[in-house]
Amino acid sequence: MLAFSVRKRLRDFTLDLSLEIGTETHVLIGHSGCGKSTTLRILAGLMDPDQGRVELDGRVLLDTKERGRTVLPEDRDVGYLVQSYALFPHLSVTDNIAYGISRLDKGERNKRVEESLDLVGVRHLARAMPGSLSGGEQQRVALARALVRRPRFFLLDEPLSALDISTRVRVRGELKTILQGLSIPTIVVTHDYEDARVLGDRIAVMDSGKIVQTGTAEEVALRPASAFVAAFTDTNLVGIEDGRKMAFDPWRVSVAREPAGGEHEWRIEIQDMARLGAFVRMHLGGSEGPSLLADVPADKMGREAYSLGETVYACVAPDDVRFVAPPGTQDEMGPHEKENS
Repeated sequence: MLAFSVRKRLRDFTLDLSLEIGTETHVLIGHSGCGKSTTLRILAGLMDPDQGRVELDGRVLLDTKERGRTVLPEDRDVGYLVQSYALFPHLSVTDNIAYGISRLDKGERNKRVEESLDLVGVRHLARAMPGSLSGGEQQRVALARALVRRPRFFLLDEPLSALDISTRVRVRGELKTILQGLSIPTIVVTHDYEDARVLGDRIAVMDSGKIVQTGTAEEVALRPASAFVAAFTDTNLVGIEDGRKMAFDPWRVSVAREPAGGEHEWRIEIQDMARLGAFVRMHLGGSEGPSLLADVPADKMGREAYSLGETVYACVAPDDVRFVAPPGTQDEMGPHEKENS
């Protein structure tokens, strides 16, 4: 169990968060500059908080209330994968991986390097130089270098951000399999919800140094606590009476030039359109309605030929709406969900 509570004053806000993480992968997601990477550096021992305590399986790694109660980074049993991968260009893959365990005897060092090469599937690259590797291969070598120390907890800072889209999809699945096999507390930092959804057993959404919602990917997407969270999950969130909000998915929104007379319908303007596979994603908004996302089948777009700036009617069926209660209330199920529970 990794448990921590840290507080640090940054330029624009104060980082203030607490978490307990078991043998699972916990993802911190938020915009750049919200304090995610700073949190990792504090946990790794590379930065001191103003106040805080970090504990791993009962061992105190940091306690600012006790002078001198700080374990050095090299003694924290932590694996840390930085965003840039930071491979040494003049060292082979094998020597890069072995760099962090140079104090071990040669036999143990070679054994661990081989195990790490096999774990991430790069044994065939053992003699290669970093400059000859693809982005995905560099990521796996950096991962092996972090894991060769057999850490008791693992930190990954934007592990997929340097990859192109096609490589990212493949490596994301490979990384998920590796992390699931570690069975140690793991924290992944990302600003990409798809990375968070695939990699995380649980997600913590951060904004300006604080956690604004936690849960599984499904829980966060089903009932986003705020418009900020909804934006990450591509979920529509519209305020209604009694402080409640209703959430619904973009593919549940129908778009037409004439009103359907539905219970949840808005006269709204098309502000942007982008092709997403078999759908076209519309960004809808304007002074007369809320900001919405609508995924319209591409064949319908071909027939209707909607244009930017056009005013349309967006409608969602009552059965496709999830009601979200105001923060702090216990009843967060809408009437349609209650009938089925």
